[in-house]
Amino acid sequence: MNRTAPPEKVSPSLSLLSRVVRHEILQRPGVARVGFGFPPRRGGVRVNRDARGALHIHATIVVRYGHAVRTVGRLVQRAAVEAIQRVSGQPVAEVRVAVAGVALARHAAGQEVRS
Repeated sequence: MNRTAPPEKVSPSLSLLSRVVRHEILQRPGVARVGFGFPPRRGGVRVNRDARGALHIHATIVVRYGHAVRTVGRLVQRAAVEAIQRVSGQPVAEVRVAVAGVALARHAAGQEVRS
């Protein structure tokens, strides 16, 4: 009888987790961009692991004009936790969301007007 060992649990890198969380955040209504600056100079999501192995997520977003900032922030927090749980199952200690600005509607040239 040929027995195989159970698959080892692979822990994704923090960089990969950051990219997954960023992707999920961008899918949420009211999120115009992840990151800051125009165009965004950084990925906008940072994931760190504490001494106990729990993850700390820090995300910087730009909210679309007309959306409630607090509501979008909560959606982003929920999206970050769900993404981590789906990909790695690792515990999330906190998700901090910073709003770097509000993006106004696009004008005729197709560029966002920033406030």
